[in-house]
Amino acid sequence: MRVCRSLICCLFLTAVHDRDSLVDAEIKIYTKREGEDITVGCNLTFTGSRKLLCKETCEGNILIDTYRDEDQRGRYSIKYEYRYLKSSVLHVTITKLTKSDSGLYTCELQKDWSPISKDNFKIIITEGSLGLQLLVRLVLIGVLFISSAALMIFFKNRRSKNSKGPPVETQHFSITQDNQEDEEIREEDRKKRTVEISSVYANLK
Repeated sequence: MRVCRSLICCLFLTAVHDRDSLVDAEIKIYTKREGEDITVGCNLTFTGSRKLLCKETCEGNILIDTYRDEDQRGRYSIKYEYRYLKSSVLHVTITKLTKSDSGLYTCELQKDWSPISKDNFKIIITEGSLGLQLLVRLVLIGVLFISSAALMIFFKNRRSKNSKGPPVETQHFSITQDNQEDEEIREEDRKKRTVEISSVYANLK
């Protein structure tokens, strides 16, 4: 009887191992650009209180190790969704992706009396959009061009104002001089009329 139970247990664990191997052979691959965010769902067959997110394998670079259903470590966060009749899901989110985020990731659920349940996915990070970079450069060039044009117009107007100053003063001076000449002519006319009147008056005497 004990041998039979041991055999059943071995067959069960072998089936689990084969299932995990099959999952490993069907790794989900996601392609993203630098600076973007990504959310991936890891399908986990068995329940477990300990949740792990690792880069490559959980024997080395562990990114998150928690017993909570939700947790965050820097740009990495997880959210556990328990499902009764089908595989539970461990949602993994990575924000502001960089080239170093490329590679294989492992999700794991662990429990003392239950086999380890795990899932894998791979991320490929490409460079940012060339169209966006080109647009940013064109906008910067446009701003520099407009600023340069505005400065040129400003200094040109300033020079034109300074150049118009002296002629205005000369014109004012010429108008003043003309007025003085008119006054002198009028004064001479008055003197002549006074002399003529005096002469006439003297002749009458």
